[in-house]
Amino acid sequence: MSLETWLVFAFLCFMAGVSPGPAVFLTISNVIRFGRRAAIISGSANAIGLVVLGLCIGYGLGGLMQASAFAFTMVKIVGGAYLVWLGIKSWRATGNFIAAEGGEIAPDEVSLFRTSFILSITNPKAIVIMGAMFPAFMQAESSLWLQSAIMATTYAFMCFIVHYAIAYMGEYIRPFFQSSQRLKYLRRVIGSLFVGFGLTLVATR
Repeated sequence: MSLETWLVFAFLCFMAGVSPGPAVFLTISNVIRFGRRAAIISGSANAIGLVVLGLCIGYGLGGLMQASAFAFTMVKIVGGAYLVWLGIKSWRATGNFIAAEGGEIAPDEVSLFRTSFILSITNPKAIVIMGAMFPAFMQAESSLWLQSAIMATTYAFMCFIVHYAIAYMGEYIRPFFQSSQRLKYLRRVIGSLFVGFGLTLVATR
């Protein structure tokens, strides 16, 4: 892949990363509720998950999903069910409010990482985007492994930049949510978005 081609690919990856989706909303929720560190952990887990997913797609997962309607339907059901579960969990959350820190008690780092990682590798949006973009930039004469690694890493890095920016900008709006009532509304809005995403994925044919 030439430098010019890579720059075009990187730009498309960045635009895909900026578009609203479950992973973006999860990072927004984490930075407002738990702080910058939690959002960076979430964004890092999402990026690692995208690398894993991208490598799988580069080696044929995208083709499998296109060839098998049943396989893609199962991925959508699993991803949609996980989003609905996250939404219900957000609605039911009653985390303690800490006035001194302006947020809730954050889950441990392993829980934050696991939640975002699972969301990343079961996100049909990422599967569809990478499954559509990767073949368009693949070159038959070059190493499949190397090309898959480069494109997966590029996509993950561009998405991480977006999440990193959200983590830092989110700190400026956290003071607005230094209220248990506002945090409650935030949890319910984010939860509703997750449930909506999940049900849409399951219902879409």
